[in-house]
Amino acid sequence: MATVFELKVDRNLIDTTFEGYKLNLEKLSIEENKLPKSITHIQPGDEYYSVHHAKVFGLHNHLIKDPWNENSAYFVAEGSIFHTSVYSNTSINSGVTEVWEFPALGTVGNKGRYNYTMRFASAGVCVASDGAGSLYLVHTGDRRGEMKWKLEYSFSPIPNKKPFSVIHALHDLESPDFIGLHCLLLRVEQREDVEIHVPLPKAEDSSFVTLVEWVTFDYDGATGWSWGRIRRLAFSKGVDFASLLPKGESVAFIAQEPFAMVYDSLKPPEIEMKELEEEKESKPDYLWFQTPEDVTVYFNLPSGAIRQHINFEVHPRQIHVSFKGSPLLEGELGGICQPDASTYVLSDQKLEILLTKASGTEKWKQVVLGDSRGEETIDPSVAADIHDKLAHLTSEKIIGEDEVTQRRGFNSEQLEECDLYPAAFSFFCRMNGENHNITHRVFSVTFS
Repeated sequence: MATVFELKVDRNLIDTTFEGYKLNLEKLSIEENKLPKSITHIQPGDEYYSVHHAKVFGLHNHLIKDPWNENSAYFVAEGSIFHTSVYSNTSINSGVTEVWEFPALGTVGNKGRYNYTMRFASAGVCVASDGAGSLYLVHTGDRRGEMKWKLEYSFSPIPNKKPFSVIHALHDLESPDFIGLHCLLLRVEQREDVEIHVPLPKAEDSSFVTLVEWVTFDYDGATGWSWGRIRRLAFSKGVDFASLLPKGESVAFIAQEPFAMVYDSLKPPEIEMKELEEEKESKPDYLWFQTPEDVTVYFNLPSGAIRQHINFEVHPRQIHVSFKGSPLLEGELGGICQPDASTYVLSDQKLEILLTKASGTEKWKQVVLGDSRGEETIDPSVAADIHDKLAHLTSEKIIGEDEVTQRRGFNSEQLEECDLYPAAFSFFCRMNGENHNITHRVFSVTFS
């Protein structure tokens, strides 16, 4: 079970003398340098039309900072990686050096591609992608000199060389507990095309799903690099952030639910399947609502259901309803009904059972005593009546001061604060890579 943390403000960090930010009208120092080649910028094609794709392309940054060298930055131009120096005074050294060139793409054009991406896994290793389905492990040296980088291993982790972006890499050589090199690859796929061990998280608004591929590489002194494991996380509403944690044992991410680990090449997820089965078991078998006069029960029946398949018997305190001989509703009623005024209707595979109460003041706690398979809902006519009674509280018309009404409405200006109601709820989570459990979960709110 995930540990829930409450984030609190540390007031000791607040500067009590801070009066606010002030606008500085002085011009910033800007130095422009002509690049030897044009920046390679891939725009999403017509086939990349979903919100998932917009997030993937929107998260891309052409300028990559080197965590091990604070004055160094890198970018990709026409298939080559270039280095430039950035100093604390914000001026840029005029020196731009080419350090490595991606293998030729051959006949592969820009259609269907992602942008070139790269991440530094350690002080001597870079993980890069050409955006066309190939992943490269490159030896960079200490990156403080002018030495050229050297390709050590290339690999296509996704079947059919489908494109992806590298969003994080980790290779902690100093940790005695660290095994292998880990990297996270981001891609978007049609839901039906994803290789999975367990069903994908549900999605109501898109046929696409965002995937984070957690790829692990092993190193042998005699044979070099080889890939050892692939884990796949699926996000039905995209992912805003993902990062490997030290030692490569866990991954942290920020995303809206639902999400899950759906594939592991060494240890197929089983916990998620159990949770899905529990969720399926928890769905109600029927819905029901009541008014002061009657109780209405709804069942969804299989395709092809006809009245001859239904057996309906009702008594003042007992009921028996079956479909093709299998009981649907059976036992002692939650109240007394009038059998002669009770009936059922079958329409479009939906069975509606109407039980008329003998006492109009009696409120039933269950349709059948001891039967917890059903879920009570509100009567649609009652909901509509509530809506009509509250309709006067909203208005597109501005109410004048001299206008006198018994029920004064609120204009759009007065309702402005209501528009700030949060549109989405995100979670900052830590997932264990071995047992696939969410170990930490921090709740956050995203405003529209």
